[in-house]
Amino acid sequence: MSLLSSLIAELSALVERSRESRTHLSGAGDRLERVLESAQNTTVDSSSALVTDALVQLRSAIGKLEEAQRLLSAGDERWQAYIALLAAGAGVSAGTVPQARPPLSAARSEAAQPIRGPARHGIRSPTPGRHRLTRIGRSSQPAEKNTVILPSVDVEGDLAAIRTGRAHWNADTNRYEINGRSWGVEPNGTVFPASGPGLVELSRSQFKALKTLNTDGQPVGIWPKNYLKDPSISSSDWDRAAEIYRYHPRHSQGAT
Repeated sequence: MSLLSSLIAELSALVERSRESRTHLSGAGDRLERVLESAQNTTVDSSSALVTDALVQLRSAIGKLEEAQRLLSAGDERWQAYIALLAAGAGVSAGTVPQARPPLSAARSEAAQPIRGPARHGIRSPTPGRHRLTRIGRSSQPAEKNTVILPSVDVEGDLAAIRTGRAHWNADTNRYEINGRSWGVEPNGTVFPASGPGLVELSRSQFKALKTLNTDGQPVGIWPKNYLKDPSISSSDWDRAAEIYRYHPRHSQGAT
């Protein structure tokens, strides 16, 4: 094996380790989000200085994890660009380079795009208990309009595009547009899904039905004990919620 080929192999292994680290960081971030959500919904006196300080520390930890993910993602982009450049110099065919990305010049051009809209001040992932199908549960609070993110959506991919200026900022709608989806940003920097493939809008009653199905955890087709007992949830609301519930990963028939 030539020196260049050996270097390419080592760099490729480094990229894979970087991706594994990002996966672990994402899992840790999700766990912290669950802890934060649980703490915010607890009956403990939230005015307590100890509780307030704990919540601040949790938010800070989540922010640091997200920043680490961004740094790893940026490093991944650069290493892949180096691999492509080295492979071109070594005469290695594109098919032998693991998931090579565009040449370095293209990566630099892409990274140089200006970030427009509120994302230039930094953004946070969507609140899991409000939007992610797999995380909607008993403590999730329904609103007049609710947008649910199906598991097939590459949320981190869309957020990365927003953070790096690759998503289109539509000033007329105050939305970022990427991969056919549109995303908004709350004043505190939290991103929320608006519309597009894999983003499903539900009414308040439909969302209530969905959180009941998620909490109950029964197979598709088996209704919970309070089915049709809540006058605010109609049979059509339950049917709509069941259509979305089938996408939960716990069901083998869930679509992707």
